[in-house]
Amino acid sequence: MRPALSWPSSEHSNPEESMVDEAFYLQLQSFLLADSPCAVEWASAADAEGFYNICLLAYWPSKALYDKWTLDSGFRTWWESIDSDTQSHGWFLEVVCCPMDRFENIFSHAEPSQGAATMRTHVSGPVKEHHYWGSMRDRLPAGQTDELRAEKTAAGPSKASGVPGQQNVAMIRSGQDWSEALAEERQIYFATMQPVLKAGMDFLRHQGDEVGCISCRFMDVIDPATLRADRDRTFGLAYFEDVASLEGWSKKHPTHKAICV
Repeated sequence: MRPALSWPSSEHSNPEESMVDEAFYLQLQSFLLADSPCAVEWASAADAEGFYNICLLAYWPSKALYDKWTLDSGFRTWWESIDSDTQSHGWFLEVVCCPMDRFENIFSHAEPSQGAATMRTHVSGPVKEHHYWGSMRDRLPAGQTDELRAEKTAAGPSKASGVPGQQNVAMIRSGQDWSEALAEERQIYFATMQPVLKAGMDFLRHQGDEVGCISCRFMDVIDPATLRADRDRTFGLAYFEDVASLEGWSKKHPTHKAICV
């Protein structure tokens, strides 16, 4: 089984512009009524070029169910019919299908409620493979027999409408949730933890190529009705060339060491 993650998104010159295209958000929400995904999140972020992105992140337990949804809901027909020349902003669609032996989740509590973990059927309980360099790789079943090295392919002629992935690219979604934190805990988080986290995400967003990071977005979870970032939740969403690149940044780079102090 390959869980499928999909996020159709709009790209704007600034946050105010994103509030104008209400029809886009209503249209996307209408597609969710047919064979709806297991979980949905709305999020926003500024990308490396300074554009403001609004993303609908949706999760399915298998690619087959995702493919069925794109057809039955009418999403695929609608998406392929968009005429970019008539739009006031940009569009992009990311789809990730990851084999289960290359997929893992770890949380600090037993009731995860974010990201792909919302598709879970059960929680395994405490694990020993944590809090040491290389533990992420040890949690991946495929990591026991495969070095998971990047397999780069030469990029041939392509249209602006599609960019393929590559074998063994590593994707990470690391979330933060302070919605239930007490006042003192919130003060500690905003004063000592969030600043170094943002610094690390900014480094990956603007200079990630130095450590093998293909792209990084530090995203705010937003209210789908108002598009406001008022949910007290964020997450970093990044692609690395392979697991080794992610491990190298986390182990050696000062921006990650500052986060882990």
